[in-house]
Parts: sequence; C-alpha cells; structure tokens
Amino acid sequence: MSFALRLRRRLGYARAWTRGAAIEALHRPAPGGPPDGPGSGFAVVIDLRETAVERYLYTIARTFHEAGYVVWTSARPAYRHVENKYGRLTRTLPGGRLGRGRGADPARTLYVTDRPARVPDRPWRAVLPVDYDFYGAPADALVAPYTMHPLVYDRGDHRPSNLAALRARRRSVGVLFLGNNSVGSYSSGPVVDVFGLTPRAPLLAELDGLMTAIPAPADAPLVDGVPRGTPDDIAAGAAADQAVQPDGWRVADAEFLRALALASFFVAAPGVAIPHSHNIVEAMAAGTVPITNYGHFMRPALTDREAVLFSDGDIRDAVERALAMPEAERAAMSAAAAVYYEDHLSGAAFGRRVEAALAAPGSPGPLYIPGGRPTLRALADLPDRLAQASA
Repeated sequence: MSFALRLRRRLGYARAWTRGAAIEALHRPAPGGPPDGPGSGFAVVIDLRETAVERYLYTIARTFHEAGYVVWTSARPAYRHVENKYGRLTRTLPGGRLGRGRGADPARTLYVTDRPARVPDRPWRAVLPVDYDFYGAPADALVAPYTMHPLVYDRGDHRPSNLAALRARRRSVGVLFLGNNSVGSYSSGPVVDVFGLTPRAPLLAELDGLMTAIPAPADAPLVDGVPRGTPDDIAAGAAADQAVQPDGWRVADAEFLRALALASFFVAAPGVAIPHSHNIVEAMAAGTVPITNYGHFMRPALTDREAVLFSDGDIRDAVERALAMPEAERAAMSAAAAVYYEDHLSGAAFGRRVEAALAAPGSPGPLYIPGGRPTLRALADLPDRLAQASA
C-alpha cells in the first residue's frame, strides 16, 4: 500500500472519529428509561465497528433496552451508523446515551464490542466480545436473537405493541404470505450454495394455483410507487380455509403485525443471504405459526409443536396440511409459537441469558450476533460444520 493511500485512510479515520465525537457531544438522551427487565439497574456499552447491515446496530441496542439495560452506543469511529435512519432511531431509545460509557458506573456496565483490544481500561462488569459467526456458534453459546424489522416496533417505546391482544384475535385467514418476493433478490446466493435451502422466490412459485392473490384495493395510495393497503383489505379477500398473498401491494410497517395476526399460518421463507428473515420472528410474536424450511437453523431449533416444518419439494404439502388442520390444533400451535417467542426471541429472554452467562463461573465468552459481513465471510466451512453437528 502506497504512503499516499495510507495517509488518506488515516485522515479519513481521523475525520470519522472527530465527527463521531461531535455527534456524541451534542446528543441529548430521550426522556425516560428502559422497561423493567433482567438488566434493570445495569448499563451496556455497544461499541461496534462492523455493521455491514445498517439496521443491526439498532436491533442489538433495542434488544438490550427491552431487557432493561440503559444503552450506550459509540459513534466513534463508525459514526455513519448513527446518522442513517436506523442510527437516528437508536438515538431515540428512552434514556439511551451516546459514547463509550464515560459517566456510567463501570462496575455495573457491560461492554459489548467487536474490537476488544480497544476497550477503555476501566473496571467493567464484563467485556463481551462480539462474534458474527452466528451459524457456527456452539450449542451452548450466548446468542443474540434475530429480531423483528426495526420499523415494525412501536415508535414510542420501541417494543412490539399489543401482542396479547393480537394473539387473542380470531384468525380469519388460513395461510398468509407478506413481504418482498423479488426473483432477483430471493432466488440464489448463500441460502442455496451454503445452507442448501430452496430460497423464497422458487418456494412461492411452487405454490402457484394454491395461493390466492388478493388484488390491490381500488383506492390504495401509492408509496414509493407501490400500492399500500391495510390488514382489513386482506381480511375482506380471504377465508380461514384459504392461502393468500397480496398481489403487488404492501401493508404499512406499522400495521404489519396486525396483518400477520389475521392468519393462523405464515409462509416464513428464507431471507436474502442467510436463512433468517425478520418475518418469522414477527409471525411468532403475533402467535401466527410459521411454515418454514429453516426451522433447524433457529436457536433452539423449531419443532412441530410451534411450526409446520418442510424440506425441499414439500412446501405445497405443508400448506395443504396447515389448511386442513382443525381449529383446536391451530390454536394450540399458535399458543406454542407465542411461547417460543417469549422464551427465546424477546428482549426479556435475551436479558435472562446474558445475566445467567455473567453469573456463571469463568468468562462469559463471546456474544454471537446474526448477520453482517463477517458472518458471510465465515460461511466457507459452514457445510462441514453443519454436517458434523448433525452427525
């Protein structure tokens, strides 16, 4: 590397650090604080440089917040991640701070970072190094849950709203699919080459003739060129013995959970580059049973108590089995899906796992976070590790 290039990089790093310092100095915490939870009375500093998918900083911070921790997020040197829309959302966490924990009681503060060599020398409660190789994490590892999409959470308190009411609703739709199904984004890549799964677009294509397409409402407004409907439009065009999906229109983020709660089952197909997709978490939170081909990649693995599981070539049979399922069995699976969410995917469940890891003898070990560029780099030997784990 030439001297000029090294100098430009150093100057860029210095500018980023300076800009991040200015953002931290000007930040004023949002009123209030985190809800009661396992982390109540404690704080956490989240100092991540590698945030390849921009929303991950918010989802990790929000999960710790829901668990009861006062959240500090560092704007240096990765200041760009607190200036995008998800970073701005992170800054609205009630009681949250920007910085690396100066002013926090270090004895009651957990430091979470992907660059442990640069942790400030203070008597922290513990330092949790971050490892992005989520799919290669040991069975007993401390893992952060994959979360709902940031824009689905309530803007006021950053928690999913009215889950109890959504779970108690009468299910007027049998099987539902919502979300992006672009052939260009959801038909190839690591989901196929590394994880050995049929991706989203081909899966939905296998359901041609079985899924009923609900046309866009006549008066649907255009948002970014796409018609925007409501859960009521889905309910009006579907029945409990049908499998349906909107035909070229979308439901607003704020109403996504309400739409999911209309259905007994949701087709939870893989994401773009990794199996996990926000939709499977959102469905289970609402008590909607996922129909999925990657339940074995969930932590812990899904079972047929809370999910309809299928493998390649079997999605049509899985949807037909779901549609034929008696109401009592549907209700039992719905309840089990909600329990799975509360026990494994909620912020409170994560907080309990963190506190248990800190209370155990020895080092708490790394915190595994799903997604991000390092995960994709670590996928090269994943098939071999998966084969060993299942042997």
